[in-house]
Amino acid sequence: MMGNDGADGTNDNLCICCGIEPAMDGMRWGQICHAMIRPRTSRNMPSTNIRREDIQIVDKILDNYSPQATASRLRELVSSFSKIDQSWANIHYPMIRNQTALDPLMSEEDAAQLRQRIFEVIDEDDIEECQRLLRRGFPLPGGLWLTILEGPGTPSTVILEGKIQVSRSFPGQHLVKMMSKMNESQIASIDWEVFVKTLCTLFPSIGIRRRRELRFQPFRYALGRSGRTNFCYASVLLSQITEFTGNKLEPVDFRKHSDEHAIALDALPHAVEHLSQSEYGRLPWLGQWREATENWCNPSFLKRNNEAMIQVRNGHLHIRIQSMGGRTKIRKIPMDISVWQGIISAQLSPPGSPQHDRLWLLLENWNLGSVAPAIPDEPDRTAAKTLVKQILAEDRIHLVQSKQAIEIQGTSGASYLIKTKPKYNSRDSLSIQGSTPRRQHQLICIHQPPEQLKLPIGDQIGAILLVCLEDLDNHPLISTITEFLRRNDLLRSQNASNFSDQEQEEQHLPYLQRRNLRALQENWRRNHREAIDAWDREDGHIEHERLPTFPITDDVLQNLEPRQRIPRLIANALVALRGSPIGAQARVPCLPGGFFTILRLTNMYQTSEEIDLLRTLLPVCGWQLERDEDNEVQIWRRRENLEWDRATIFNSLAPLQEVHNPQGRPWWATIEEMVAHFMNQTWAMRRWNHPLVEHESAED
Repeated sequence: MMGNDGADGTNDNLCICCGIEPAMDGMRWGQICHAMIRPRTSRNMPSTNIRREDIQIVDKILDNYSPQATASRLRELVSSFSKIDQSWANIHYPMIRNQTALDPLMSEEDAAQLRQRIFEVIDEDDIEECQRLLRRGFPLPGGLWLTILEGPGTPSTVILEGKIQVSRSFPGQHLVKMMSKMNESQIASIDWEVFVKTLCTLFPSIGIRRRRELRFQPFRYALGRSGRTNFCYASVLLSQITEFTGNKLEPVDFRKHSDEHAIALDALPHAVEHLSQSEYGRLPWLGQWREATENWCNPSFLKRNNEAMIQVRNGHLHIRIQSMGGRTKIRKIPMDISVWQGIISAQLSPPGSPQHDRLWLLLENWNLGSVAPAIPDEPDRTAAKTLVKQILAEDRIHLVQSKQAIEIQGTSGASYLIKTKPKYNSRDSLSIQGSTPRRQHQLICIHQPPEQLKLPIGDQIGAILLVCLEDLDNHPLISTITEFLRRNDLLRSQNASNFSDQEQEEQHLPYLQRRNLRALQENWRRNHREAIDAWDREDGHIEHERLPTFPITDDVLQNLEPRQRIPRLIANALVALRGSPIGAQARVPCLPGGFFTILRLTNMYQTSEEIDLLRTLLPVCGWQLERDEDNEVQIWRRRENLEWDRATIFNSLAPLQEVHNPQGRPWWATIEEMVAHFMNQTWAMRRWNHPLVEHESAED
């Protein structure tokens, strides 16, 4: 297997983190540490061992070139790859064709002249003119015609030879600028159909295209909603194989899967079944994945996501480097077709392959003089060792490898599923679900204080694990677990054995269902009375209050209790988020006490749970994370108009209401009412001088 030289002095047979578990095949991590520790280590950690040769090559590059010499470093790196990794798109390799080329619209001489005129405009960096020309399209050698549709708030659409390709992001401007630096013989030497298709499938907006022979929902973003999320190899590879080969997939039961990653893993063996040797040879990473997965029979490597090393920003292709302060920055890839081919091949190759590991080492150590040892820090290793010993010694704790989580059986009879969140995805490091025989997968909110988040992830997991393991005794330590047990009548279950079956059934009636029924009754009675009297407090109802006016200012919100403050704060945000134009920008706080600012609306968010709730609602309203401006503020931008997603809003609000106002009127009903009321008010959301045009940034 790849990447097992143990260059950092670790024992290949044991986990690099805890030193207790045996390392998985081809990996440097044990099962528990890989699932629970690696996503939240103090440093980014590779999955596989790193070869000494790869370290020496990267050390030489770091020593010979400064951090500012991006082009020189990348050219030197790519030159260390095999020849096929540098030239897989060259025309001399066997062609992969799925369709008959259309008749050329003009001669090769006229096409060359037209390309030259377009290249001259591109070099002038006129963005509007550039986008207009790309929308019009231009010819490529061989009679192909390329059209690129780009713009704020819309996915990139590439039309090649009359076939539409939709990409989450496509480096159209960068691609044409690079072509403008090539002479005609160099342009003619590239199979642009293969190259453009690879770029489209590298950042797909849907992982698999809808086909007539399959009836299933298309994938969402293979890279997630932001560039910081994991790189889903299975989705990308499946998209590439189906596009390049045109293989028809056998029917797969997609309904049994909960996410697109599982769908891709199930469908991938059918897609690769008829791959020819020439197709494996043309795209070098396919052959390496075949080797790593034992001819696609053991997809363990594909089940493990990895962070993307490249991304598209403002129509240009970038690499993502690690700064001295631990932040991620971006650098443009030089306009060199061989460098593009090498970097793309490295990103698509499996972890443990030389090209993938060399690129990873270079980006992670970009601002260092040499490669740092690729092992977790001492506090992470110590905490991991304690956690693994605790899990292995307890029969009521086991690892659920398919979910990359640990399951705990509590003394109350409930079970808990604890999963570690990637550090580039969420502020909170852990997510917890509780299950009972009657109700499965109930989300339990755990908002960790800042001082706890500074602890090693193993210590964080260990503390919550002890509470869940002895939940009947330790639940007062975490209020949300107390609420979970009370909601499921588990705190008194031991003293309720003499209850009748009917009484037991009534006790386990879903609490939110009962509350929603009361809300519907309230709405009906209020809408069918001419005069609205104060609502009674029967069954815990609060009085119906007169609706406020929009926007609700901090002067009003700061004096309210959480049960009144949070619904009003979120109603404020939803009106602003849904009323903002495409391209609008919002500033979202990262820490309590920060301000949420969007157009003319500004509100202070006092707690972490308010901030987390806001971040949950932003994608629902069509907003995407653009960058972290600093450690205190994130910049979000509206990309699309989405339908009102009541289910997501309900699921996000319900756990918070269980803590702050479990007997009150459902928050979702209150918020819906306020939003509808605010939308009818005259208040101009659009600011005429708002900067709708995105600006290039060198930093995430």
